[in-house]
Amino acid sequence: NAKFTSKVESYIATAAELAQENSHQQLTPIHLAIAIFEDNEGIGKQAAVKSAGEETYKSLLRTLRKRLVRLPAIDPPPDQCYPSKDFTAVIKKAQTEQKRRQDAYLGVDVLLLSLINDGEVSAAIAEAGFTKKAIENALKEVRPEVS
Repeated sequence: NAKFTSKVESYIATAAELAQENSHQQLTPIHLAIAIFEDNEGIGKQAAVKSAGEETYKSLLRTLRKRLVRLPAIDPPPDQCYPSKDFTAVIKKAQTEQKRRQDAYLGVDVLLLSLINDGEVSAAIAEAGFTKKAIENALKEVRPEVS
């Protein structure tokens, strides 16, 4: 039984809106990465800027958006979108880590650790000039003490 923090729920909702706005039938890790990294107040941006600076962060946003427009679109747009196999895998991997940490809820930091290891997102991170390790280390620094 999945329990998410309200922030994670909000990012998943934003990702789903993004998929629908772009006529995508599948909700993918790219949608979720954009939702998380484009939040100016969020841990994703904090970790990215901390690990590689503002310019590399902006490059990451451009790279993710480029990958977004390459996803197959459907005309007319679908009434709803469905989680892709990769999206489901990211959530499952994050839930495994959540259980290992004995967290009551799945938080953004744990979700992001899982997300940056997804193939497409990982490729976008590398293309933008980041290393996953740098983001992982920055995440450890910016994770709030209280979840």
